[in-house]
Amino acid sequence: MIVITNKSFPNVSCVTGKKYFLHRIKSATDVRVVELHAVPLGGHVEEFDRKHDQDLIQTALERELQEETIIKAKIISRKFEGLIYLEDENAGNQYHIGVTYLFDLDSDQVELRESKLEKLGWVDRKFLTGHYDELSYWSQVYISYLFKLKTNQKKDG
Repeated sequence: MIVITNKSFPNVSCVTGKKYFLHRIKSATDVRVVELHAVPLGGHVEEFDRKHDQDLIQTALERELQEETIIKAKIISRKFEGLIYLEDENAGNQYHIGVTYLFDLDSDQVELRESKLEKLGWVDRKFLTGHYDELSYWSQVYISYLFKLKTNQKKDG
C-alpha cells in the first residue's frame, strides 16, 4: 500500500516530436524555484482529489493540468516515467515524492493559464542540456534520467 499525501507531486512533461514544453516559474511559495525554468507541469495531491473508485494520482494530475494549462493538442500517449524521491540536504526534497508522466502530443498547442508561470516554448534536448543550470532541481533530476546524463546536480529549487 502506498499512502499518498499532499506532499505527493503528480507532474507531467509534454513532448511533441523531439521538443519539450518549457516554462519559467515567475512566483512561488518556495522562493528557491522563482525564475528557474521547469519541464514538468503539475502540483500537489489535495484531499479533495480523493474520489470513490477513481485513481487519486490521475484525478490530481488532471485537475492540476486544468488549473495550469489549456491543452488543445491531442494526447497520443501517456507514459508513467517513475517516481522521484530524493534524500539529500535540501529540506524541500525530504517530504516530496514526484509521480512523473510523459505525455506525447500531436502538436504544440499548449498554453498556460496559471499567472505564476510563463511559457518559454518548445525546446529540444540540446537546449535543455545547454541550459541545465537554469532549470529547477526537479527538472534537472528528470532530464538527467530522461537523457541518461551524468552531471553534478545542484541541490536547490
